[in-house]
Amino acid sequence: MGARGPRRKPRAKPRAASKFRRGRRRIRHMQSFLLSGEKAGPDIQNIDAEPDDPEAERISESQLTAEQRAAASRALAGENLFLTGPAGTGKSFLLRFLVQEFSHRHPGQVAVTASTGIAAAHLGGQTIHSFAGVGVGTAPLAKTLQQVQRSSAAVQRWKSTKVLVIDEISMIDGELLELLCGVARAVRKQSAPFGGLQVLFCGDFLQLPPVQERGKLARKFCFASSAWKKAGLHEGTVLLCQTVRQASDVQFGKVLNELRIGHVSDEAREMLAKCHVGVKSQPKDGILPTKLYCLNKNVDAENAARLRQLPGAPQILRAHDLCPRNTTPAQMALLDKKVPAELHLKVGAQVLHLKNEPNLGLVNGSRGIVEAFQDGKPVVRFDNGKTACAPKSRSISRLWEHVVVESFVGYLRFQVPLKLGWALTVHKAQGMTLTRAELQMDDAFEAGQSYVALSRLTGTSGLWIRGASATNGVRAHEEVLRYYEAAEKKLHTREVLRAECAQPSAAKERDGPGRPPKQATPSKSEHVAVAQTATARDTENEDKEQKDVN
Repeated sequence: MGARGPRRKPRAKPRAASKFRRGRRRIRHMQSFLLSGEKAGPDIQNIDAEPDDPEAERISESQLTAEQRAAASRALAGENLFLTGPAGTGKSFLLRFLVQEFSHRHPGQVAVTASTGIAAAHLGGQTIHSFAGVGVGTAPLAKTLQQVQRSSAAVQRWKSTKVLVIDEISMIDGELLELLCGVARAVRKQSAPFGGLQVLFCGDFLQLPPVQERGKLARKFCFASSAWKKAGLHEGTVLLCQTVRQASDVQFGKVLNELRIGHVSDEAREMLAKCHVGVKSQPKDGILPTKLYCLNKNVDAENAARLRQLPGAPQILRAHDLCPRNTTPAQMALLDKKVPAELHLKVGAQVLHLKNEPNLGLVNGSRGIVEAFQDGKPVVRFDNGKTACAPKSRSISRLWEHVVVESFVGYLRFQVPLKLGWALTVHKAQGMTLTRAELQMDDAFEAGQSYVALSRLTGTSGLWIRGASATNGVRAHEEVLRYYEAAEKKLHTREVLRAECAQPSAAKERDGPGRPPKQATPSKSEHVAVAQTATARDTENEDKEQKDVN
């Protein structure tokens, strides 16, 4: 026998990054399988007519307002931040920019998460519960750690992450944030807050609070937790003030800022009274406003009844799934809650578009009506006058709800990005921009609920109100108001110090020798006006570039 050659080294265990790339290849394979290549008619724009251009969705720094650029500089310098402000001030736009920049700097090391599946889908991420591997997140720390450490994928996620992003942080209570901080410290074996991770939170505590289980004591807000304080998020609170969504209706934006803090002025009552269905006519183009209810039962009943009223049998649009073989019925049921396996539509059905399509001027929340079906695909006329055929291919609603152990491949469902749009709950509408809505707020049961409903609109032109009053139950948590007042006071102090550093001689002359500079402290009555203080600082072009963002 001839001499044997050198022994080959055993193959190294695949690294997590290579597993992730294989998972992404599988996803792309599924996407290419779904592409039918069928074209719409000559008068119909096909959403999939052009290939995806990554640069088309890239956000440049020039698109940010001055206050957004200042916040981005702090975040990219490594500071823990909480991005907050009234609805429609571009929080989500800024967050997407930061995710983009961090992902470029730290490929594969940025965890993009949110408190809800809908918010996570908007960012192309996953829920914080899924990322962390903590289940529902109600078990004690010791038991939760055992659960996390049994999943090597969850451990790897924690260890390989450098930046943790959580959107809609207001829906996370203090106990869960403490739990996440404890898990991060234990798994990463670092005593620093969140195990040394840089954290970037986004949300508004004056919108919907954490969901409270029936019969349980109210949960504390996460800003009241020790994890928040230790991570420096009191100092890292960034208040965005410039309204973008309601930029074309300044008076409506002013009223919203008042309602946000629980104040209902005579001006607000007069403005909203003009939007009541008893005095305001319905749209003449046949596209009815989406109805917003406080309760799920009202939404389900409204959509089902409206669909039944239309003639003919419904077209059933079935989703395409990319799931592991060992997927359990419980996991599929959870997926069904987020993205339906079957979507029932008819000609004449009112629908909502669920993703941004800049080429067609569509945003997540654009209203439309199904006019026909072409090769089984709905042809929708939207309220901006555009008509489009919406197949599953690139117009997909992608959900990352779970992550498969050891492979980092998410459970994916490819479905037409539409849903019946006659009615939605206020909770489901949070984060959306609605071009038209009819509000029924008689059953408002939560602080911030009426404000969230009203702030989905870009102006009063698309607002209709049914029932007693849209200001029914308008109130704000006193604890949250105190937090924001303290944050505003710190912001004001920083601005005064910055101005005096820039003009030391003027400050010295004004205050006299040996006396500290005077610092005016905003009173509670000034809270209403704070959200407009930056409006005049930026140009009209900056408003136009972000008018469709949250």
